[in-house]
Amino acid sequence: MNVERSGRWGTPATLSDPARYSDRAQTAVGRDGTMVVAWASESPTGRNIEAAVWPAGASGWSGRVVLATGYTRVSPDPSNVRVAVNGNGEAWIAWSIFDGTHYLVQAAYRPAGAGAQFGPATTLSTTGEDAIEPALALNDVGQVVVAWAGSPWQMSTSPNTITVRKSLGYVQPFGDPVRIAPDLSRYVGYQSAPVACIDSNGLATIMWMGNGLQGNREVVDGSWKGVETIVAPQNSVSSFITPSLACDGQGRAIAAVVVFDASVGVQRAQLWAATLEQGNWSAAQKLTGVTPRKTEDIAAANVAMSPDGSLAFVAYIDHYNGVVKAVHHNASDWGTPYLLGKTSSVSSFAEMVDATADVNSQGRVIWKTKGGALHLVSDWKP
Repeated sequence: MNVERSGRWGTPATLSDPARYSDRAQTAVGRDGTMVVAWASESPTGRNIEAAVWPAGASGWSGRVVLATGYTRVSPDPSNVRVAVNGNGEAWIAWSIFDGTHYLVQAAYRPAGAGAQFGPATTLSTTGEDAIEPALALNDVGQVVVAWAGSPWQMSTSPNTITVRKSLGYVQPFGDPVRIAPDLSRYVGYQSAPVACIDSNGLATIMWMGNGLQGNREVVDGSWKGVETIVAPQNSVSSFITPSLACDGQGRAIAAVVVFDASVGVQRAQLWAATLEQGNWSAAQKLTGVTPRKTEDIAAANVAMSPDGSLAFVAYIDHYNGVVKAVHHNASDWGTPYLLGKTSSVSSFAEMVDATADVNSQGRVIWKTKGGALHLVSDWKP
């Protein structure tokens, strides 16, 4: 792990146990300065979910803590880890882990404060069902939502749906599980890879991969509008990668996804996006590859939106041209793509990109290039 302070990157620090194989690391930073890292680790005896915290105002990382223990069912294990920190320094971590019988979705809470500790893990998934791929979102009031998908490895004990649980604050218990997508036969197709956001009123928006990019959102607490198709398949040979979702405190949202068209003579991936305004999703719009003369092939994308709505954009990697770009959305429309930098190799199929936006129109994009040897960062401040 490396930390940037006062515009300079420090010396990387090893947070995980060198004797264990660690992966799935996720990070989050609160506006108060609280930083949280969580990851999964593995040894011959089993699987752990671990975390470390750099409290606001502190000079270094806290000691490593183990949040949960389990087992490795398959290799590589699909256990996911998600981290969220709000502007006050409250933190939640959610994960999936195999308990020897089922994959569980669990979560743990850490209150704000330099001496605060993570509480015990809470199991959110339904007893006797398998649950994987947790999505996590937290607002500045402390309200939290966790969503998950069923496991494709346990068809008999794993509903093919998306399930959600919410808490209206850390002293409030999680509500009952709510299935916000139909329980489909797996011969119809999988529903997977949920992502989540929650506005300042505690209303959640959930998105997942199903028949294209689909979603559901709360209209009032506990009442869901119904499944909507946000980005539909363009044809029978469309495939979707890197879905992402972001919303502001007022409930406006942007959904983005890269769609690969395998049609003969096309065989390119392009960036698509839709916006949620006044309770309705816009028609999906293709943001790249919009003219026949423009040759682009998008490898990955990530959407960011600040809590105050002052900055909203999608960062993406065009691996055909070896560049990283961002396209901003104002109050009514998309702007012109802005060049952020380059990748180290054209068409390496190894790129990843992550985007964040905060209040006062401050944003950041970090991307990984071929082989993971080089990480680059770009800051945005108009």
